[in-house]
Amino acid sequence: MRGGCLACRAYQDTEEPDVLALMQEWANSDALERYLRTEDFRRLVAVMELASERPEIWFDTIETREGLERLSAGLGTAAEPL
Repeated sequence: MRGGCLACRAYQDTEEPDVLALMQEWANSDALERYLRTEDFRRLVAVMELASERPEIWFDTIETREGLERLSAGLGTAAEPL
């Protein structure tokens, strides 16, 4: 994986085998922007352009990630170790 890429997963729809999904998780927006300027990304776009239907592409941005402490705060309880 490229620097800044935390995860990269490919999925195939079980009911429609021609439907594929590629999910990538990036450390920050700078790492993603660097990737979008690479030859690897250009090749990926070239493959998507061969699709029989126009691909759906979206970018989800997550500002923060919180865990059990946030859930406990919402419930008004103290977080206890599992």
